[in-house]
Amino acid sequence: MSADAHVYPYSERPEVAALVPASVKRLLDVGCSRGGFGAALLRTRPGLHMVGIEADADAAHEAAAHYAEVITGTFPDHLPRDRTYDCIVFNDVLEHLVDPWAALRTAAELLEPNGTVLASIPNVRGLRNLIDLTVRGEWQYVEMGILDRTHLRFFTRRSMVRLFEESGYEIDRIHGIFPLGSRWHVAPILTRLLRDISYLEFVVVARSRHQ
Repeated sequence: MSADAHVYPYSERPEVAALVPASVKRLLDVGCSRGGFGAALLRTRPGLHMVGIEADADAAHEAAAHYAEVITGTFPDHLPRDRTYDCIVFNDVLEHLVDPWAALRTAAELLEPNGTVLASIPNVRGLRNLIDLTVRGEWQYVEMGILDRTHLRFFTRRSMVRLFEESGYEIDRIHGIFPLGSRWHVAPILTRLLRDISYLEFVVVARSRHQ
């Protein structure tokens, strides 16, 4: 199992960092890219022990400044299996994998009791994508976004829930991020009425049922 080495620009992902439980002491960042997420956490959580794993060697080298250790390779093939973590993060990673179900099952094996998995996942049912598909008849792959050319899997909010449940997890919460109002100046009331189609992504916070 491996993720494409397609590397996104440096991003700190504060909307995901805010959901990392305060009790976390050891965190694994899968697909840590250039280390922006680790840098954001380090500023507010200086005692947090963070390990990153990244397939792109240049990005992994850049990320090393923000982590206790960065492993160059793919998850889980190049990850030592004798370590455990109380939080494992997949920032826009699962949709790049051939088998995200297997990745989540492996993550559960690496979790401490009551450990947490956080995953930000693009929402293929987002309004702009729906308009392109149903009105314009368009499904155009791009360099970045919901239809990123390297995405192998596509999820709606409902299928995200199914992904985690089928992989042996109980979901604590699902948090919508990047609402329409933040980009298209849509009134907040309209965002609430449109519900899940108004978010570009969701962050899933879950725990393994088998701990």
